Amino acid sequence: ITPLSGSWRWEVGRGIRFVLFFHRIRTMSSVPEGARFAVLSEEDMADLAVKKAEAARRLAQANQEEEKRRSQERAIADLIRRNPAVPSPEPAHPTGPGPFVPGAPVSFAPHPSSSFFQGPDAKRQKREEQLEPEEDWKKKYPGKLGIKVLVPEDAEYSKFNFNGQTIEMSGLPMTFTVKDVKERLEKQLWGLPPNKQKLSTPKLGFLKDACSLAHYNFVDGEILYVSTKERGGRNVKPLKK
Repeated sequence: ITPLSGSWRWEVGRGIRFVLFFHRIRTMSSVPEGARFAVLSEEDMADLAVKKAEAARRLAQANQEEEKRRSQERAIADLIRRNPAVPSPEPAHPTGPGPFVPGAPVSFAPHPSSSFFQGPDAKRQKREEQLEPEEDWKKKYPGKLGIKVLVPEDAEYSKFNFNGQTIEMSGLPMTFTVKDVKERLEKQLWGLPPNKQKLSTPKLGFLKDACSLAHYNFVDGEILYVSTKERGGRNVKPLKK
């Protein structure tokens, strides 16, 4: 084989490739079996640690949201227990029509328990239906009683003595009407006419002028709230203690 022939160059190249191949095999065989997979295992462990941290963060966030929701529910329940006049929260979604049935008319009637369609008059009527009859109440409590009227504090209505005070009335017969109470309040409220006054209780809401104290089952020490209404529908909120 001459140095310049093509066969010589091919033989030299094959020999070099052979030497490099055996050197590579020898290097790989000298590395321990566990060490060859050490880098891969560390990457897996790092990835697993990141996933575990993310899962723990999401779990903690979910626990915080759940605890916040439970705290709100406990606060609402405590408020309702302390003040029975506070209505229970109703579902926010409106009541819609029922499922469509081929051949049958579609009903769009509202749910009877929906307060939106009942209105304040329906709520007041329902509460008054739970009261005892007026005549039975007069026989049960034949004497006289005293009431307290809480006046709100409003600088705009200071001319009517709306300064947050409590007005006490005593010796009222059960036949006394709400209008009679307003007429007595007129002097205490510095001339506020009875037709501009609105009396209410947390349990019964606004009271009707023609109804008597026995009609509303009042007892001695009953607490009333007074407010006023102007043209345009502006109400002075009653004082809450």
